Amino acid sequence: VFTDQIRSCVFIDDVVDTLRLAARGKVDGLVNLGGPEALSRFDFCTVVARHLGVSTEIVKGNTYCLPTPSPSDISMDISRLEGMLQRKPCTLAEALERMA
Repeated sequence: VFTDQIRSCVFIDDVVDTLRLAARGKVDGLVNLGGPEALSRFDFCTVVARHLGVSTEIVKGNTYCLPTPSPSDISMDISRLEGMLQRKPCTLAEALERMA
């Protein structure tokens, strides 16, 4: 898994809550829909492994080296989203706990 590709993972319940607000006309303008933490794909897999009680030693990382260009960091500023939801979206660890 890539160690240098950063993403903002979002929990489906946060997506649904945001779409409900939009459907009710409570969303104005552009809103970044993402999670509260910028995680590499490696970090994502490590959090999932810990949640499952699996040794993180099995998670092996490497740098992005595919021929298709890809920005290294597409994490998002979600301050407007937090304001609309009146809370922080779930972290990956929180989402995994809620799904358990």
